[in-house]
Amino acid sequence: MPTQRIMMRPFATLAPVPAAGFNPVALMLIMVATAVALITFNPLSTLVGLAGLVVLFKFFWTRTQPAVMFWALLHQWLQVNAGLLYADLLGVDHSEIFTYKVHADEAYLLGMTSLFALGLGLWIMTRKLSRERLDDWLARLDPRKCLKAYVVFIIFFAVLSSLPLPGVGQVILALSSLKWGFFYIFFCSVLHTGRYRFPLLICILLEFVFSLYSIFASFRAILIMPIMLLPVFFKGRIRPSHLLAGFLLLAFLVNVGIVWTAVKQDYRLFMAQGEKGQVINVSRNVALGRLGELVQSVDGKRYQEGAIALVYRLFYIDFLSGLIGNVPERLPFEEGANSMKSILHVVTPRMFFPEKEVLHDAVQLNKYMGRFVADYTTTSMSIGYVGDFYIDFGFFAPLGVFVLGLIIGYLYRLLYRQDPVGGWGLFLAMPLFFTIYVFEITLIKMFGVMVTYVLVMLMVSKFLLPRIKRSVELGGVAPSGVRTGHLNPRRARLAH
Repeated sequence: MPTQRIMMRPFATLAPVPAAGFNPVALMLIMVATAVALITFNPLSTLVGLAGLVVLFKFFWTRTQPAVMFWALLHQWLQVNAGLLYADLLGVDHSEIFTYKVHADEAYLLGMTSLFALGLGLWIMTRKLSRERLDDWLARLDPRKCLKAYVVFIIFFAVLSSLPLPGVGQVILALSSLKWGFFYIFFCSVLHTGRYRFPLLICILLEFVFSLYSIFASFRAILIMPIMLLPVFFKGRIRPSHLLAGFLLLAFLVNVGIVWTAVKQDYRLFMAQGEKGQVINVSRNVALGRLGELVQSVDGKRYQEGAIALVYRLFYIDFLSGLIGNVPERLPFEEGANSMKSILHVVTPRMFFPEKEVLHDAVQLNKYMGRFVADYTTTSMSIGYVGDFYIDFGFFAPLGVFVLGLIIGYLYRLLYRQDPVGGWGLFLAMPLFFTIYVFEITLIKMFGVMVTYVLVMLMVSKFLLPRIKRSVELGGVAPSGVRTGHLNPRRARLAH
């Protein structure tokens, strides 16, 4: 019986901007942006921020595969520059946006320098990763099987997380991130074949609605993931329809963020039902019903307040300014002790060291800010990984951030190279995005979650990945239209 062939739509991608220089359109945009920056109230800081964007696009933007590092660094760039953009909009000095105003300029410079250092470390480790088109790998994916695998994994994890398994919470959390790997292959297979679009939209909608039943804005994940994947499927030049769709999507995301910010405090208080702490004491249906009522109650005034609050929520170098004012003036530098503590915390798993200290981000924040800022029982506010390095090394913190970038880049590359073609390597590596895209994550949490995730994924690669491949790939020969001549012999065999 002949193997059924599925007709695939052409999958054309755009190569990243050549390293030799910028194209004329990019140069024109840079010139216009520079002219605009010079007439703002904060010209020097705005130029530095725009330079960061230029470097980000130059070295991390690619349409040949999901640009994980690009989107992660872009989100961190926004967190460093949100206050600056708001100050430029209001026509006031950048420091006026800060609560801790005295060291505002030093905090911004430290934040941007650290982002450059992190990006440099990531680029050094990932610049030689294969940028081949993923046509051959995608052509072997069956969207129906990918959907089945995605749903089965969600059910499996729901059962697993409900079991009493003390001491392995980090392992289960790392395994849960693999859901986004399954979403990745399902999403890509649907866009590549044009089949199962409606089930994909249903999955995105359900993920969005169900994730609203949480203390934190976990719905952001299902909004971020398609944005990270869609540019891979742009064909040829970006048309006006692409720009319109991008603008509408951006407007939707901004409005979701504003409305959520306007209602989240009341929503969290309702879910806690008067109990102190980050707890949920109502059913999903009741919680979502109350959320709907709160959303409908948002008027113009609350919407404006939510927009301003969103800027300050994104803006995450205010604490860095306060930290600079307290260390070393009142507290001495730790001289590496904080970084060493992060490493030791990772290499002493709670399963074998039950007496290990329970860490609370807000406790550390209060200590190094020299004042009460947040209650650890009701919030998870933290000092951020750049603040951790500043506590250790002062204004030499970017050197520590550079080393961190090398480590993250190496671990990402390690997972990516689990598959010679790269597709299944991305399946394993891409969920690292959710560990590295936030500026406020503490060093100890970033390092711990990242190392645990990589170790779990290496086990998945060794023992489960062959079965996962067989469960979602088409049987028989490669579908027609698959080109394998550009692959080396080993990769060509994998495509057949």
